[in-house]
Amino acid sequence: MNINYIIAVLICTFLGTGCTEKLNLNEFASQPIVEAFLYAGHEIDSIEVRLTTSYAEEDSVISGLSDLTIMLEEGANKYILDAIGNGFYRYPIKAVADQVYTLRFEYNEQTVEAETYVPPLHQAEIETNRIGMTRIDLSGGPGGFGQIDFPDPIAITWDNSNSEHYYVSMANIETESDPVISRNGEVIQRRRRMITEPQIIDNHIINPRADLSEFGTYQIIVYRVGPEYVSLFESTGTTSISLNDPPTNVENGLGIFAGISTDTLYLEVEPL
Repeated sequence: MNINYIIAVLICTFLGTGCTEKLNLNEFASQPIVEAFLYAGHEIDSIEVRLTTSYAEEDSVISGLSDLTIMLEEGANKYILDAIGNGFYRYPIKAVADQVYTLRFEYNEQTVEAETYVPPLHQAEIETNRIGMTRIDLSGGPGGFGQIDFPDPIAITWDNSNSEHYYVSMANIETESDPVISRNGEVIQRRRRMITEPQIIDNHIINPRADLSEFGTYQIIVYRVGPEYVSLFESTGTTSISLNDPPTNVENGLGIFAGISTDTLYLEVEPL
């Protein structure tokens, strides 16, 4: 099957929330697809508009729409976004927390519009920002591994009295990998980035034995997201691809326009 056809079908399930109309395959092919994220305190530079020109297996094409006049409204302020090529747009201001934004442009004699709220974030706290771990060499076999004392779990907490959705990502940001566990100089646990699911939670627990495979600096980001992003995540996990009811929060289009707030923490993992 043509790869562009597969990508277009996946976009249908990947983007957005709250579709109010039943769309058939041909209708979907003519819709602009919006993928736009506003991060509180960060410059507005994550706005993309694409178009799937066909669903025929041999000639389907996904292309960026770079000639649009896109208006971003922030309260009484209105900004025309700058096109930077390949369907990407930006504007040199920072998104403001606790603010509603509207994205609007004209396409095929219709007004494509979406609205989102950028939520404020309660500051996260980490139990400790520095721990020591024993370097483990399995060259002589796995014997004794079970007797190694790993540090206690580390709690990250924040206030979530309003029952909002949060998720957490964590990754080692060192350029060179320095593994905690190795055998004859070879890495046993490969570098990976951990991302949790959006949930109504007020904490995340780091398990050093399972989660910390390298020495060095870990960057931990706590995200607060709205219902649009939650639906986006849930739709990517579904095993049923529905072309009749693709989820979206974009009127006269498809996709997602979502506000996100983040707090960044760091954890130093040092060899004992």
